[in-house]
Amino acid sequence: MAHPYRLGMHFIVSTDTQKADPETRKLIRSQVMRGKNRIKTPRAKRQSPTSWGFMVDPAHNPHVSSDRLIEACYSFVPRRVGSDHSCAQFSDEVDPAMFGDLIQFATITMRVMFPLAAYTAFEGRDKTWFDLLSLDAAYLHITAFAAENLIGQLTGRGNHEITPEATLHLIKGVQHLRERLLLGDEEAKISEGTVSVVLTLAIIAHSNGDYHGAKKHMEGLRKIVDLRGGLGSLRGRNFGKKLLMEMLRIDIGMAMHSGSSTVFFSDASSEPYVPYPDLKVWPTRKTIEVKHSSPDETSFLDILDKDLASAWTTMKQFCSLINLAAQSQRKLPPEVLLDTMASVMYRLLQMTFEIGSNDQAMRLGLLSLCHHIFLQWRDVKLPHPHFSLRFRSCLLDLKLVDSMPPHVMIWLFMIGAISTFPASENEWLKDCLRNSLAVCGIRSWDKTRVIMREFMWIDNVHDKPGKDIVDAIFVI
Repeated sequence: MAHPYRLGMHFIVSTDTQKADPETRKLIRSQVMRGKNRIKTPRAKRQSPTSWGFMVDPAHNPHVSSDRLIEACYSFVPRRVGSDHSCAQFSDEVDPAMFGDLIQFATITMRVMFPLAAYTAFEGRDKTWFDLLSLDAAYLHITAFAAENLIGQLTGRGNHEITPEATLHLIKGVQHLRERLLLGDEEAKISEGTVSVVLTLAIIAHSNGDYHGAKKHMEGLRKIVDLRGGLGSLRGRNFGKKLLMEMLRIDIGMAMHSGSSTVFFSDASSEPYVPYPDLKVWPTRKTIEVKHSSPDETSFLDILDKDLASAWTTMKQFCSLINLAAQSQRKLPPEVLLDTMASVMYRLLQMTFEIGSNDQAMRLGLLSLCHHIFLQWRDVKLPHPHFSLRFRSCLLDLKLVDSMPPHVMIWLFMIGAISTFPASENEWLKDCLRNSLAVCGIRSWDKTRVIMREFMWIDNVHDKPGKDIVDAIFVI
C-alpha cells in the first residue's frame, strides 16, 4: 500500500471535546433505533445505461411519513438511560466516543468542503449515510478514518503520521472493501455504500498528494458507475446527489492539478456533455436577466469563440442566481449547482485555443473562477500546479495585455489573485493589477468592485478577499 497517508484534509470543524449541538442531538435520538432490525445493506439494482437526466422512479421509493412512524414508536420507548450515543448500533466494533465525531463529520462535511453549500438545499429525510454506519462496515471504518485525520489536524498534531486508531480504521475499511469486491454479491459491489467508500479513499489520496492512488480509485469508480447504469443512477436521492457532486469535483480537480484527462466526459463523441441548465428562472419564479452592461464585456463577448461565450453566459447567469439567493435567503436545488459545474467545467477543460489568445485567457479565467466556487474547500487552496503555471504564463503574455480591454484584464487579475495564486507568491500579480487599475484611473475598492460585478462576481464569496487584495495594493 502507498501508505502512510499524512494529514492534510479539511473536512470538519469539531473535536471530541465538543458537545453535540441541539440539531445533532435531535438527529441522533431520532435515528438510534433505526436499523436494529435491518439485516441487509441498501442495494443498488443494475440498470441499463441512462442519460444524465435520469431520475429514480418514485414508484420504487414511495413516500412514507417517517415523522408519524417515529413518533408512534417513541411512545413505547422507555426513559432513556445513558448518553445520546449509548444505543447506537454499528456495523463493526468502534470506540463509542467516535459516534459523535462521525455524526458531525457527515452533517457538516459539505459546508466545509463546498463554498456554496449555504445556498444549496441538501436538507431532507434521506439519512442513507446514517444507515450505512449501522449496515456497512467498510463505510463505517473509512468514514472514521477520514474523521480521525481531520480531528488530529485540528487538535494540533499537524502534518505527522496518522494515529494508530486511524490506521486501524483504514486497514479494516480496505479489508472489508476487498472482501466485498472479491466475494460479495454483485449488487453489493455497486451499492451506494461501495461508491462512497471508494470515493472517500480517492479524496483522501488526492488531499495527501497520492495522485496516482487517487487516479486508480477514480478509474475504479468509473467501472462501478458504468455497472450501475451511468451517472444518472446517483441523482435520485440527496445522498446520491452528494456522491455524484463529490465524484465530479475530484475528477475535475485532479485534471486541473496535473493536466491529465478526466475520468468522466473525456470524449464528447461517446459521452455527451451535460446540457447547460436553464438558469433564467429559479424556484422563486424571479427572472434572472444577464445584462452585459459594460462596453468592454460586450465587445469581447462578440469576438470570443461561440462555445466559450456560451460558457461565459451560463456562469454569469449562475453568479447572478447565487447573489439573488443570498439576498432573498433562499436555497437552490442541488441540481442547479451540479449541472452548472458539470456542463461548464468539462467543456472548458476540453477546449483548446492558441496560447496568448483572448480565448485562451478567458477560458483559463473562467476555470479559475469555477475552481474557486465549485471545487475549493473553505479557507484552503487546494494545489493545482499545472493550471497555475499555465494561467500565470497567460497573464504575463504581453500580446494579451495589448489586445485585451483593461477592464477585462482587471477582472482576470482579480480572479487569479482570489482563486489560484497564493498570497505569498503573487507579488507579480499585484503589480500587474496595480498597473491595470492605474490605466483605468481606479484607486479604491469600491470602484474596483463595480467593475467586478459588471463581469462575473459572487458578493458573499469574493467581496472580502477582493477588498483585502485591493486595499493591500493601495496601502502607502
